[in-house]
Amino acid sequence: MQQPLVSIISVHFNEPEATQEMLVSLRSCRYKRKEIIVVDNGSSKGNIQNLVNEFQEVLFLKSNKNLGFAGGNNLALPFIKGEYVFFLNNDAIVSPETIEKLVGFLETTPKAGMVSPLIFFPKQEQEERFRVQFAGTTRVHPITGRNESIGKYGFDFGQFNRPQEIPYPHGAAMMVRKSMIEQIGSMSEDFFLYYEELDWACRATRNDWQIWLEPEAKVIHQESLATGADSAFKTYYLDRSRILFMQRNQSKMNFLGFLAFYLFLVFPKDVIRNLLRNKSDIIRAKWKAIAWNLNHIFEKQQIVSPKNVTITALLPLSKSFHFKANVE
Repeated sequence: MQQPLVSIISVHFNEPEATQEMLVSLRSCRYKRKEIIVVDNGSSKGNIQNLVNEFQEVLFLKSNKNLGFAGGNNLALPFIKGEYVFFLNNDAIVSPETIEKLVGFLETTPKAGMVSPLIFFPKQEQEERFRVQFAGTTRVHPITGRNESIGKYGFDFGQFNRPQEIPYPHGAAMMVRKSMIEQIGSMSEDFFLYYEELDWACRATRNDWQIWLEPEAKVIHQESLATGADSAFKTYYLDRSRILFMQRNQSKMNFLGFLAFYLFLVFPKDVIRNLLRNKSDIIRAKWKAIAWNLNHIFEKQQIVSPKNVTITALLPLSKSFHFKANVE
C-alpha cells in the first residue's frame, strides 16, 4: 500500500541559515513520500538563491510582501498535492521519524484534524537532556485570556509518552488533514502573527475535529528567532492577536469580562512595569494593539490574501525558466 503524500510548508523570513538546517533535517527523514514548499515571505536580508541551488527538490515561492504567519503559509496551499499538510517553522529541526509518526497517528485516528509533535528547546552545552517547549496547553481562560503550557522548560524524562487530545496545536509544527482545510478553510490572516493556530483549532473543534499531541514525533524549535524574545514588535502582535482571539472565540459576556480585566488591571500594571524598565516602546506597542482592535472590532473574519501580491517560483540558476502569478 502506497504511503500518503505529505506536503510540507515552511515560511522563510530573513534567516537562510535556519532554513538550511531545517531542510537538511527534512532530508534525513525516513518518510520519503513528501513534497516541500518554502515561502520566502518578503525577506529583505540573506540570499535565498543559495538555498534554491542547494535544495533542488524543494519548490521555493517568493512573495513580494510579508504576509505574516498565516498569509505566508496560505500562499503555498494552492500548490500542494498531499493528503496531509505539515506546517513547519523554518527554525525547527525534525527528528528522522517525525513525519512517519505523525502520518501514522492521523491514519489511525480519523477524527483528528490536527496533530503536533512533542517540541523541545535546543539543548544547551551544560544540559544532558532536552527541555520541553510544547507538550500541550490548557484552554485559554475566558476572562484572563491566558493559558498554561504543560511541562514547559522542564527536562524530558520520557514523561510524555502517550498521545493526548489537546485544545490547540503548536504553529511551529503541526500536521493537518487537507480534507479539514477544505471543510473549514485556512488560517485567518487577520492575526498576522500569534494565535492564528489557536483560532484555527477553535474553528476545527466547532466542526467536530479533534486536536492531538503525538509525543513519539519530536521537533527542536528555536523560539522567537525572527521576532525577538522581548521586543515591541512581538508585544504588539501578541496583544493585538490575544484581544482578537478572545473576541472571536468567546461569548459576548466573557469577551466584555476579558476587556475589563485587560484594560483596568493588566494594561495599567504593564505600563507601570515598563516605565520602571524604561521601555516606552513596549508601552506604545500595547497602545497600538488596543487601537487596532478598536478600529477592527466590528469587522467580520477575513481569510483572504492581500491583493496585488506577486508570487515568483525561484528555480536553480541552471534552469532557464520561471513562473509568475498574481494573487487578486
